[in-house]
Amino acid sequence: MIAYGAKAGQPSWYMFFQVSGSVFPQCFMIVFPISILAVVLKVLHQEEVFGKGENDWVTGFYFLKDGSPWGGFSGFVVFVVVFRLSQAYSTYWAAYGTTNGVLGDWSGAAASAVAFCRHAKKDPATVEEFLHTIVRLFSMLSACALQELSPRKSHQVWGLLTLNAGSVDSKSLSTLDGSELRVDLCYHWIQQLIVDSQDSGLLAVPPPIVGRVLAELSAGMGKFGDAKKHATCQFNFPYAQTCKWLLVLYSIMMPLMMVRWSNWISGAFIFTFVQLFFIWTLEFITVILENPFDTSNPNCIDVFQLQLGMNSSLLLLLDPTTRAGPPKLDKDALLKYPELQKRDTVHKATLRKEGWKLKDESELKGTSPLDLEAGDAHTKQGCGSCCCCCRCSHRELDTPTEIAMSDRYCVKRFGIIDDEKTAVIAIGIFGDELIVALPPSCIKLAGQGFRRGLAMITVKSTSGRACQVAVKKIAISDRHKLHKTSVWTQDEYNDFPYEYQDLAHAIYLAARNIVQIRCIAEVRLQAELKAQKKIEEAKKADKDGLGIDQISKLKRQASFRDTLMKECGFDKDAAEAEWARRLAIPDEYEQEREEGGEVMIELDIAAFKKKLEEKKKAEEEAARLLETNRKSIVDAKSNGKIRALEAAIKKAELETHMTEEELDSARKLVQEWQEADKALAAACEKKHVNLIKTGMQAAGAVGLKNETCARAEKLLAELIVEEAQASLAAAKETGGIETLKDAIQEAEASMAGISEKGLKVARTLVQSWEAADSALKEASESQDGPALKKAVDVAVSLGLRSASLSLAKQVLQTVTAADREALEAAMSAGRAQVLQTAITEARAKGILPEDALTDAQQLLDKQVAAEQILSDALSAADPQQLEVALVTADSAKLHDEVVAAAKKALEAAKAAEAAQNLLKSPTAGGDEADSMLLPGESPKESEDQPAEVLAAEPMVMQSVEEGDPEGFEA
Repeated sequence: MIAYGAKAGQPSWYMFFQVSGSVFPQCFMIVFPISILAVVLKVLHQEEVFGKGENDWVTGFYFLKDGSPWGGFSGFVVFVVVFRLSQAYSTYWAAYGTTNGVLGDWSGAAASAVAFCRHAKKDPATVEEFLHTIVRLFSMLSACALQELSPRKSHQVWGLLTLNAGSVDSKSLSTLDGSELRVDLCYHWIQQLIVDSQDSGLLAVPPPIVGRVLAELSAGMGKFGDAKKHATCQFNFPYAQTCKWLLVLYSIMMPLMMVRWSNWISGAFIFTFVQLFFIWTLEFITVILENPFDTSNPNCIDVFQLQLGMNSSLLLLLDPTTRAGPPKLDKDALLKYPELQKRDTVHKATLRKEGWKLKDESELKGTSPLDLEAGDAHTKQGCGSCCCCCRCSHRELDTPTEIAMSDRYCVKRFGIIDDEKTAVIAIGIFGDELIVALPPSCIKLAGQGFRRGLAMITVKSTSGRACQVAVKKIAISDRHKLHKTSVWTQDEYNDFPYEYQDLAHAIYLAARNIVQIRCIAEVRLQAELKAQKKIEEAKKADKDGLGIDQISKLKRQASFRDTLMKECGFDKDAAEAEWARRLAIPDEYEQEREEGGEVMIELDIAAFKKKLEEKKKAEEEAARLLETNRKSIVDAKSNGKIRALEAAIKKAELETHMTEEELDSARKLVQEWQEADKALAAACEKKHVNLIKTGMQAAGAVGLKNETCARAEKLLAELIVEEAQASLAAAKETGGIETLKDAIQEAEASMAGISEKGLKVARTLVQSWEAADSALKEASESQDGPALKKAVDVAVSLGLRSASLSLAKQVLQTVTAADREALEAAMSAGRAQVLQTAITEARAKGILPEDALTDAQQLLDKQVAAEQILSDALSAADPQQLEVALVTADSAKLHDEVVAAAKKALEAAKAAEAAQNLLKSPTAGGDEADSMLLPGESPKESEDQPAEVLAAEPMVMQSVEEGDPEGFEA
């Protein structure tokens, strides 16, 4: 039967679109044409192709005006179909229940027969022969019963798989093969074997107890009869025929009704399709349920799978672990009643006995993923725990308390995971699964990531090498299929290439990646793989209608060798070695010994060639990756980038098995680069030229060419240019030609290939200085005043400070002595006009230094200003302004006529003011008369003034009014 939904690990919506086992495609092929017919009829009716109204006798269907008969007919059809469906459903489940009951009874009878031989007083060989015989007979019994129930021709011809029926004697096999009552024959053989064993003493129990085996065997036969009834007895034919005709008529009339009852074309299609689709669905489901053992339909009972289950139950009876006897209590178990009250689960007790550190039930309920998703702890970016597809945050815990671990169990083991032989390290129980680490070489399509149910985790080896391991989830119970020792040779399984540092903790830190693994890896034993391969071959043979022997791949040694030599290009020794290898592992490759004693071994040449091709491709890919990563490391070394080389080393560590010598060489270079980078960065921080040069030399010696080198090179150039500029500036300040030349040479040497900044200006300045110096020498020799003056001015403006300039200044001082004296005399004369004339003449000659002319000009400007102020003061006749003007003229060293006039005007103004004050004073005596006395005159003398003085008073007043100083003085 088809598994769907939660049982098949599918989401709930998946079943809506599942096609396998669905009846929808068949119903669609029937209903869709009928729905299209309804659309066509509706279109013809609306377009009035065959007439209007009741004249449309083709598509009008006006005889269907009354819908009551149609409603009754529809209800009748649905009732008939649903009633038949309910009966078929009952038949299906009864068949399934009775079939499982048959196998359960026979499995119980076989178990009882095996248990009754436990204390037989016979030799072990006889007991073993009985056990193997009884188990084979029960397998043959169930196979014959299920074969008889199945209607498939391939089952009727070839039968179902049994437990090595070929070991039964030829006569019995021939009898069974030619019998028409195989089930009854096997049933009778088992009864005879049990009775004979009871009589011989093989069954070490009393006869009444042995009767239970026969009773269970008989009960199974009774249930087999019921199952056969359900398999062979069909539903009543007239009823089934009536259902078919009703459905056909209903399907024909449905489009006609929709033409009358729907107003739209889309309505005719929709209502026709929906009603017919689901009623035909019920019909097809009924047909499936009425044939419960028709294994051609995936919805029916799979007798092939039931037989496999029966064989597994019988094999369990003879498994050495099962036959070892019932479980026993530990020697230190306390046989007291209170001990029984302790609650525990079988699985948890087993885990604790294996050394798993379980604290409480929550550790078996998957608390870790929930806590991690909640993010209730600190996170970090852990080195050695990053997934290859992405960077993510991980919890930072010193001890992985949320993973149940076992120091005794979490060691290197071996097993077959997802059909690959591999070494495996159990990490711990995380949630409801066991987390295991696998070598990266066992993952053929690691790039598919979580879709394949794995995560690639980066960890560190004990040598510090970055490595990858694959992490998968397996069922906790599958840990029993992992073994401590390997039965394979080294090249037959995937092994871990390195030892790792705290692998469990590194994987624990990547818990967020592990949570995203959705699929559970399958762990199987070698015997299971072998049995599964035979089952797959049997299924293929069953599907194709072939016998198992027709697809057998057993070959004799000579044929085996020749096939490998011809098909795979093996030499004789290699072919013989492969034969010997397969001969040593019978659990993996099917073997059979012929009557003559010659051994035949399985050889699936197509699968073997495919495996060889995969191995060759893997080797070529590994070689390609190795060469690519070597080239990447070489390129990174030539580029001189630390990060690029580190990335190339890490990639080589993860993707290849590059030798440690090659990697150590690259790692040593990275370390040298890091040291040089650190020293160079420190030098750049100090901005010391010599330190930067030393650091760059060290970096260049090891081939470092990273950003720090570029920054240091740029900074060094800037510092060199700054020093050169400072040196040139200092040389310019000295004004010495040779000093500047030496500075230019040093700057050229230091800035060679860096910059020409300032050199051109300095060279031009040197040339100017040299020209000025030469001009100074020539002018000094000729003692030509103007030329000498011009040369000195040019040299001073250029900033030249040479001996020639000093000499030229002395010569110029001598040549200009007379002119300087004349200028100084003009400045001392105190007359602006004289000074103006002197300055003009000196400028005309152009031999006096500019500083002397500048001083004279400044003094001239002061004198002119002072004259203007004096003129304004004289015009205003204000004593105060005259005093200020005279002070200004004195500071300007002005001694001309205007100054003299100003002084006289000031004296006159003062005298007039005194006389005016005198005239205004009263003549009466007393205090007021005393206050009006002339300077130096006493009151008594005033009283004794002669008449001449009194007569002169009108003359004084007149001269004051007229502003006549001479009159006033007289």
